[in-house]
Amino acid sequence: MSADTNTMSADTIELFCLVQGNTVAQAFTLKINQNKSIGQLKEVIKMKKTPEFNFFAVDQVSLWKVQIQGDSDEELNKLKLHKEDQLLSMRKISSYFTEKPLEGYIHIIVEPPELPIVPWSDSLESRLCQLYASDNIVDIFWGQNLKEDDTTWRIYVVTRNLLCQSEKTEKIGDQVINFIAVEEGFASAEIPPQNPHDPLPTWKKTPKKITKGF
Repeated sequence: MSADTNTMSADTIELFCLVQGNTVAQAFTLKINQNKSIGQLKEVIKMKKTPEFNFFAVDQVSLWKVQIQGDSDEELNKLKLHKEDQLLSMRKISSYFTEKPLEGYIHIIVEPPELPIVPWSDSLESRLCQLYASDNIVDIFWGQNLKEDDTTWRIYVVTRNLLCQSEKTEKIGDQVINFIAVEEGFASAEIPPQNPHDPLPTWKKTPKKITKGF
């Protein structure tokens, strides 16, 4: 679905959106036909926030209409959002924006779902740091599992000499490290295909010091 265009038709509306928890400097803009639904607006926002919003369904995104000055975080910090004021997916955008949105203001607050925090143990970090220093290791990459009730990481270690490994997996507590040959690459890693310029799905809980080859 394409929303941004170089020209503005009479029905096109420009909205400045901000993900909850971000500063006003991180606001982003989009253009969309005001006769489209809030549900379609959510789809456009989700695409604009790729790859950050890749890990949940569009119906888990919540939107609020606001009018916050775009040059200061002070008003934003005082904002309180109420569940009953969420924009309803079935309604048209025009039903909420009966007049042209004011310039220089944030118009939409976006709330993504909270992903479960997956534990990252010291023992797992220590083992990956040890592997990181090995000459046989080409890459270490990881991503959070997509199932809501899954509290494990997907961890893959790409090695030049898989035959030297006595096992193709190694368990550290509840976490499993998967070893794959460099010839296999990402094919066996079950990582969703992404734009080659996008980063792999990593998360803030991941120690940056063991990142390799991203």
